[in-house]
Amino acid sequence: MTDSTPPPDLKRRFGCLQVLVIVLVAMIGSALATAWWVRHNLYAKKLDPVAFSEGEKKSLDEKLERLENPDPERYDEKTLSRTIELSEREVNYLIAKDDPARKDTVAVDLANDLITVRLIVPTEEETPFIGGKTVRLKIGFTARFKDGKPEVSLRGASVGGIGIPNAWLGNLKEKNLIEEFGEDGGFWQNFSEGVESIEVRDGKIRVDLKE
Repeated sequence: MTDSTPPPDLKRRFGCLQVLVIVLVAMIGSALATAWWVRHNLYAKKLDPVAFSEGEKKSLDEKLERLENPDPERYDEKTLSRTIELSEREVNYLIAKDDPARKDTVAVDLANDLITVRLIVPTEEETPFIGGKTVRLKIGFTARFKDGKPEVSLRGASVGGIGIPNAWLGNLKEKNLIEEFGEDGGFWQNFSEGVESIEVRDGKIRVDLKE
């Protein structure tokens, strides 16, 4: 009977060849992944602006008209609307309308209790590693009504999908920004005192105001 077992030297050479191939594939894969990340995040393309239809523009204009020019008839508390409700598309359209330069560099996504802001940001030349590049920045905020008070807190931030350490964010992650910055009056305190409730759900945000 013929022994078909390869000699020890052949098995050793084959094993070394396998290892070499695996290492080369891993190196190539890593280089391709790095090149993709750099291209996608350090030379980031601008965002796709919201394409608003004429019907959507008319509906939003009517909402804004009611806020800016209320019914001129006799004042009546009972007939006043105290609710502001906007869709995700309307929020993004308003951002672009307020400043056309932001239409393809800022985008807002709305989910349950979560507001995500996506930004395309140019960096200063002296910034380490990414100086002079255009990067993708993503910031998440929790927005809800809790224990009878509005809460807006920083959930986190990332650059190119890499999380930014809490220390670099001033240790503000998961802290209620209204409480942090509203003690001495100003915008956050006034905002808190004037809000009855906040609700952020998939694709919509609703704010009910106090009397």
